[in-house]
Amino acid sequence: MPASNPRHRHSPIAQLSTSVLFNPVSGCFERMRHSFFTTNYNFGFGRNRFITFAALKKGFVGKALDEDIRRMTACTADIVVAHEMLPDPNNRMTLSDKKDWLGLPKPAIHYDVGDYVRKCSDTYSVPIGRRIAEAMGAIDVKATPKFVQSKHIMGGTIMGADPASSVVDVNCRSHDHENLFLPGGGAMPSTACGNSTITMTALTFKAANAITSQLRGG
Repeated sequence: MPASNPRHRHSPIAQLSTSVLFNPVSGCFERMRHSFFTTNYNFGFGRNRFITFAALKKGFVGKALDEDIRRMTACTADIVVAHEMLPDPNNRMTLSDKKDWLGLPKPAIHYDVGDYVRKCSDTYSVPIGRRIAEAMGAIDVKATPKFVQSKHIMGGTIMGADPASSVVDVNCRSHDHENLFLPGGGAMPSTACGNSTITMTALTFKAANAITSQLRGG
């Protein structure tokens, strides 16, 4: 978008590859919905395993199984929408009263995407996905009825200045143990619509610098 347009001056639409488009990342629209990105997968990225599972459920074996996998891989695609999440104090991991095989408490996890995400999905992002499918000439469109998890694990040891409400400080150092560092996605209390790997890496370098400074007596 041209910078002369005040609505999009700080909201660029960035094309990261031939099949990934980011929604504008900031703007007045955030009062109603959040940023997200859409991705079109018709090969790789684990998609073939789902097609294989579907073919197996049909009862195919041998050559028929191979042919159905090849056919469905060639003529189907996934349109994935990744949503931005808001921090929510109710989303948390605690210890349950159940024990693992070592006798240690298992984690108890409460997690909900929230109404902000649900509203964006219902009124904006999923309709855009359907429009993309229509433009691609799709003849059979199925929308996943529920939200599915990402492959990036975050939020188990969140960062903060107050030990009462966080686990690590700004350098991913444990509030309780000054020689214990927990860098990575656990320090992040929420997630943007984009992948979190680069941020995790940055947190790791930040922790490494703090460890080096501490070893030097800094």
